[in-house]
Amino acid sequence: MASAYVNGVDIEYEVYGEHNITSLLMIQGLSMQLIDWPSSLIEELSKHFKVIVFDNRDVGFSSKVESNQCFNYLDMNVGFFSQNVRYSSYSLYDMANDAICLIDYLGIKVFHVLGFSMGGMIAQIVAANHPDRVLTLVSLLSSGGQEEIKPRLSAKLAMEQSATDIGTGAMIQSLLDAVYVYAGPNHQIVRSVQRSFIERSVQRSYCPEGVYRQGLAMRSSGDRQALLRKIKAPALIIHGTDDPCIPIDQSLRAAELIRHSTLCVIKGLGHDFPEDLIPYIAGKIITHCDH
Repeated sequence: MASAYVNGVDIEYEVYGEHNITSLLMIQGLSMQLIDWPSSLIEELSKHFKVIVFDNRDVGFSSKVESNQCFNYLDMNVGFFSQNVRYSSYSLYDMANDAICLIDYLGIKVFHVLGFSMGGMIAQIVAANHPDRVLTLVSLLSSGGQEEIKPRLSAKLAMEQSATDIGTGAMIQSLLDAVYVYAGPNHQIVRSVQRSFIERSVQRSYCPEGVYRQGLAMRSSGDRQALLRKIKAPALIIHGTDDPCIPIDQSLRAAELIRHSTLCVIKGLGHDFPEDLIPYIAGKIITHCDH
């Protein structure tokens, strides 16, 4: 792993498949670190692309941003879905600038961009604002630019819990419980394997305040549907019928707004990466980017 000082923050990143010519930038979702990408997905994609993954600001080893001076996280008693967005320290547009500045730092002129969940929203902004540089867009389990996402109550509570300072041990248990909330109904979960992944992630970086700021950034960025109309790159929109975090109708809106888009709906998929579906998802991404 390496670090780059770009856009006023340190961004931790890693590159796979460096021998490949074409680059694929992968942007993670709320609270997720670069190590949280499934290794099997990275392995498949890095056979075809130079894959760049990174920690968004406020998670992992990237910079932790100071909170808005009017807002003290320690006094917080309301989840980020209900908090007034005036307390936001930055927006998704700032996070999109982090991504493009990282690409500039790496000396990459054109690239494919893939974003998961909140990362999909960031990737959409990157594609809309840099049409001469983005070859294709993959919006994975993300929204259609609506001002607010509308998760099921169980998913909303799980996301807000990840932004609450409850201590390392309790957070590991909470995130393990959340796996069952996010997963689709038709995919088996090996509890011991999931616990191992979660322990590694929490031990690497536990910063609920940063997750809270990311949540506020997501909500403070306003309606982006007009921006999606500006996207020129061919887009692949992948979504599951059982996503509890971002309802599928919100993702369908992206397919309506982005002119050159292909929609891939996966029956029973929730808001996660079931190991049995990764070959299928990777194949769809590779075919789309190589088209």
